[in-house]
Amino acid sequence: MGKKKSSSAFTYDIYCGQCQTVRFRYAKGSSGGLLRCFIGNITVAPDLELWRTYKSKADFPNLNCSKCGHLMAVPMVYKDGRLAFRMLNGGFGRKKVKG
Repeated sequence: MGKKKSSSAFTYDIYCGQCQTVRFRYAKGSSGGLLRCFIGNITVAPDLELWRTYKSKADFPNLNCSKCGHLMAVPMVYKDGRLAFRMLNGGFGRKKVKG
């Protein structure tokens, strides 16, 4: 008998690495490091509706903290064509949300 697989969906609050202001909530589909945040998996954000209107990387701005302006991530296009933020080491923090 093998190990029982559990659901591997996690929800995180993503916050600024400098001033700890929460920027958005992200539903991560697997365990492991947070290298990129796909726009389709962001569940709560003040700019979410605007982000979902962008069709290319050229239209997409960098992700800066809304309070202090610290650079948290840069836009990217994943190999399957989905838009995402490439998260910068030290630019952000994450906290698992219960529930």
